Amino acid sequence: MLTRLGIIGTSWWVDSMYLPALSTLEDTQVVAIAGRDLERARQRADQWSIPTAYDNWEAMLEHEELDGLIVAAANLARAIGATTMVPFTYAFMPGFRWMERLVGEGYVGRIHHVGLRYHTGYGMTGDYLWKLDARHNPTGALGDIGSHFFHLAVRLAGPVEAVTAHPRVASCRAAPLPPDRVLLEVTERVPLAALGDGSEGFDGSGERFPL
Repeated sequence: MLTRLGIIGTSWWVDSMYLPALSTLEDTQVVAIAGRDLERARQRADQWSIPTAYDNWEAMLEHEELDGLIVAAANLARAIGATTMVPFTYAFMPGFRWMERLVGEGYVGRIHHVGLRYHTGYGMTGDYLWKLDARHNPTGALGDIGSHFFHLAVRLAGPVEAVTAHPRVASCRAAPLPPDRVLLEVTERVPLAALGDGSEGFDGSGERFPL
């Protein structure tokens, strides 16, 4: 029996996590996708062979016969009173699972320092991103990728006993970063977290960040 799914959301997360996994299921088909931007919804539909695209999720529910619905839009989930969660997918990626196994078997030894960096290209264009909109994401990078970093650090080095932070808005921009913009060179080592085994995490120490 074929399970017919609808999905609300057209983000890169939907494109990189949900739709690739769902496309591998022989007994499941995503039959409709809805997003605020109809053109983008159609692009996702064409890319993943989804029959129908909508710019209104209510219209999708009205016209489609669905067995299940994926709400991949946190603002909508909150509006309709649905339970939301953070899927800590990085912990299940092959590289981290192998590293965690080496730590668990004692091959690496005691962890004294956990250093995590996230390199990405998003945010360098003029496209709107909720991640960069303080009205909808007031915690910024700390609440976004930082939650995943803490999850990985705890799995490797144990419970967190203390947390300190050095929050700041480095830049408010909607346009691409010009090639001649000055870079901020950070020379202070700012402790972010002290883990249960005495390990500490730091941000800075000569890192260069675009302003």
